Amino acid sequence: MRHLGIERASPDLYRADLGRFRELQAETRGTLVIPVPALPQTRAPAQGCTGIDFPPHPLSPIVPAVGSAASLRRAHGTTGVTVVVGPQGNVLSTLTTQSSGDPVLDQAVLNAVRLVAWAPALAGCRPVQGEYRFTYTFPQF
Repeated sequence: MRHLGIERASPDLYRADLGRFRELQAETRGTLVIPVPALPQTRAPAQGCTGIDFPPHPLSPIVPAVGSAASLRRAHGTTGVTVVVGPQGNVLSTLTTQSSGDPVLDQAVLNAVRLVAWAPALAGCRPVQGEYRFTYTFPQF
């Protein structure tokens, strides 16, 4: 275990982690599980709070999946989206602010937005509702 940099970890601890991993894998039947970090407490701000406000943001890349029919037509364009994220990190609503000109591409972006885990906006060290705006460009091949 020295080559992994965990020479002080006991083999029993490693076996426990491996056992828990296998339990989770069996529970999810091999599907991808993305852990969402715990939300900050909604109580009074902690003493170490900087008071800096942050907008909501995705915890992983937004990657739309386009069916083969759209790719065969060589569809391309830019889709603009506004996402309203709640204090728990859930997507409350989506709005297409700029269409790519192809409803299949626009819908693919909206579907991808709802599949991503989100970190809520922070105001005064507390999670609040916020908006996230972005554009996604489908390249022309």
